Order: sequence, then C-alpha cells, then structure tokens
Amino acid sequence: MTAWEYDGTFEGLLTAFAAAIDMDAHPDDIAPEGAQLALSGAGLIAGDPARAERLVSLLRTRCAPLTLKHILYCFLSETSGYERTLLEYVRCALAHGKRVDTFHANDAVRAVHELSRKVSGEIHRLGGLVRFRELGDGTFWAPVEPDHNVVCGVALHFMRRLPNQEWIIYDMRRGYGVRWDTHECTPVTMNEELDARIRKEGVDTVDILSASEQKYQAYWRQYFEAISIGARTNPRLQRRNMPQRYWRYLVERPAGGAWRAGPRAVRGTHLSGRSPGCLRGTRERNLLYWKANTGATGGRE
Repeated sequence: MTAWEYDGTFEGLLTAFAAAIDMDAHPDDIAPEGAQLALSGAGLIAGDPARAERLVSLLRTRCAPLTLKHILYCFLSETSGYERTLLEYVRCALAHGKRVDTFHANDAVRAVHELSRKVSGEIHRLGGLVRFRELGDGTFWAPVEPDHNVVCGVALHFMRRLPNQEWIIYDMRRGYGVRWDTHECTPVTMNEELDARIRKEGVDTVDILSASEQKYQAYWRQYFEAISIGARTNPRLQRRNMPQRYWRYLVERPAGGAWRAGPRAVRGTHLSGRSPGCLRGTRERNLLYWKANTGATGGRE
C-alpha cells in the first residue's frame, strides 16, 4: 500500500503522473501535500517543471487538444480524491491516443469527462453572471465565489469580451484573482485590512466604489424592481436558470434581505502583483497552463 504527495500545483501533479508512468507504479493514493491521506508514510514527489513539460508534450503529440484540456479541468475541479482516476485516464490517453475520449464505457474516461463538464459549465455560467463594479481608480472589479477553481477560465472569456478595459475577477473563496491591464493577465491578492471591512460591511457598502458606480447601482436596482411583475414571479424557475449560490454578488439584488453578501468577502482592493506563499508557484503556473498548454477558451466546447 503506497501513497504519494505532490506540491499542489498542476506541474507537481503531472510530475507525479510522469513518475508513476516511468516506474509503472500504481500508488493507492495521490494527494496534495498536507492533505489528509488514508495511508500513512506518504512519499513526496518533488515538482519537476521539465518532467511535467515532457509529459505535456507527449500528450499533445499523441492526443487531441481536448484531452489535455480535460486533464486541466479535472485538476481545477478540486474534487477530493480525483488524482488516481486522472492518472488512469492519462495512462489510457497515452495508450490509445486520439481515440481515448470515445471510450465512454471506461470508468476513468467517464469520470474525467464528468468533472470536466462541471468545470466547463461553471465557466460558461459565470460568463453571464459576473457583475463588475467600478472602483475609485477606474478599474472594474468582479467578486465571484465559484465551486471550482475557474477564475482563470472566466478571465480568458473576458479578455476577449472586454479587451480594452482594465478589470479584476477575484475569487473570494480561494483568496486570489486575475487582473487584466489590456495587455496581459496577472494573478493578484488583496490586503487584509479592507478584507475585514468588507466582511463586516458588505461588498457594496464600503467606500471602494466610485461615485458613478454607486449611482448606477441604485438606478439598476430601481429598474429591476420596476420591471418585475409580482403575479408572474417564479422563484423555482429563477433558481434553475440562475443558481442561488451566485446571487450574493449580483448588483441587481435588493439591498439587505436574503440577497445580502455573506460572511466570505473579497480581500480588500489594494492590489498586489505578488501571491502569498501558499499560492506562489501555483496560481501563476496554472494561469500559464491555461494560456499555453490547452488553448482553453473559457467556455463550453
């Protein structure tokens, strides 16, 4: 019974996969460093960018581009215990090449496709549910709290949709965001002092928004209320088309009440281009993999 740990990055995961394939090893468990493992005595597989890149190149040569995208999306799902299933998918991909994604009866292929669909679906959904708020410096900021680690995929969508506008899409749950300066995307974090204020006062109540933003938010909420027809209200249909877990960051929600922003809030607005230690080498590299290794478009195929 063997268990392996990796450093939590996509490169680290691919390094562990490359080691397992090279040694024809079949670990009983693979998990990020620090995770609770069912087995004791786990061995740490050190991340090796060159080794990971060799595996990526091999997959790119033998398989369709969508296969590598499925692998990345499975990683970004952050589903507990997915690593062993993904390793079997990678083995199958190397053995069968471009045909692998037609093997719908294969348990690993089916499971990876299901996770990939969930991630792709959330990227597609957030493309319509992201709400930008204008900050005092003119930057547009959108807080999100997705189930999966999809902020980079959502950012790629808005790179094409709003290429000439500076904006930030920030994942409150994971404590990092992506900033677009009209030329490139960079990972950002926000300071803790303002984080505490926003947790206490709410997303739209602190003085980080521009005066025009506050005015137009009020106009939009008035419009939202004015066009609603009470007799035709259908909460069940509304929740089906616009899941309730995304409501807390919608600008059009009523002030206060059930739609008020929850206790998790964005970490300030004083942005830094540095990631904290737990993110360094993780989010930055994941962002690069989005751009360079998958051709991911940030939406449904």
